[in-house]
Amino acid sequence: MLAALGIGKSDLALLAASELTPALVGDPPGPEFSFANFTALFRCVSLARALRISIAELVRLAGTSSGLTGMDPFASPAGTLAFIDQIEALRDSDFSTNELDWLLRHRFTGLDPLDEATIGRELGTLARGLNTIEAEVEQLADPDGAALTLNLPELLEEADVTTTLAMVDRLSTLGLDQTQREQFIESTFAGILDVEAGKDVLAHYGNTDWADVVQRRAWLLARVVGHLRRRALIVDTIAAKFKIAATVVEALVDTVLSNPADGNEPLFEVFRLPFATEAEVATG
Repeated sequence: MLAALGIGKSDLALLAASELTPALVGDPPGPEFSFANFTALFRCVSLARALRISIAELVRLAGTSSGLTGMDPFASPAGTLAFIDQIEALRDSDFSTNELDWLLRHRFTGLDPLDEATIGRELGTLARGLNTIEAEVEQLADPDGAALTLNLPELLEEADVTTTLAMVDRLSTLGLDQTQREQFIESTFAGILDVEAGKDVLAHYGNTDWADVVQRRAWLLARVVGHLRRRALIVDTIAAKFKIAATVVEALVDTVLSNPADGNEPLFEVFRLPFATEAEVATG
């Protein structure tokens, strides 16, 4: 069987133990030779060769319960094509199967996990960068609103930019009552700034603590620019450390990976705000 398939004993053992060949029967160390067993193995070997991946990679990538893709490439022709698309996407991402397994399932097959000292240094550098950004953006001013007009489109759709600027200026012509303005802040700025603080500054037109429009502009500008700069720092840091494209990092922190403390939040939420003071960084 090994000679007919052109694989070694280790590959046969991987296939026999995987969910890709559930029909295999026979006593260890491997299945007995039969047409059904040979066919089940042959399709796996053929697919791996066609995709130019190893048997070990196929076993780790394919399968609805244990595969990284969550796909059964043999369920249907459509399933095969979908699996092929996933393999091409993996190649385009510049990730190896080992790296993807580490990122998504914390398995270190073929990789050495980062030691605590290295993790501490990297987090310390990142924390200092975030703290610097936090301090610098608080010095920003926007007396005429030009800076907000320039930066808001980096985060919001055109209609939302218009609404936000009208709220900053407390325009009565906006046509939204306080409840509607608060709802707008919640739906538009969640994940960008402190929503409750945003309501106080922008939605509560009667708040005399923020009666000065120049003060309101500076407050919002600091949050918008701070968010943009923190995001850029995080993406650039991860991209440089792991030598992957920034677009891939963005997908990871926004969609693929979640906050360990709250699975409903993207990973970016972990680093959205400074997480350690200079004193804490210095003491490790």
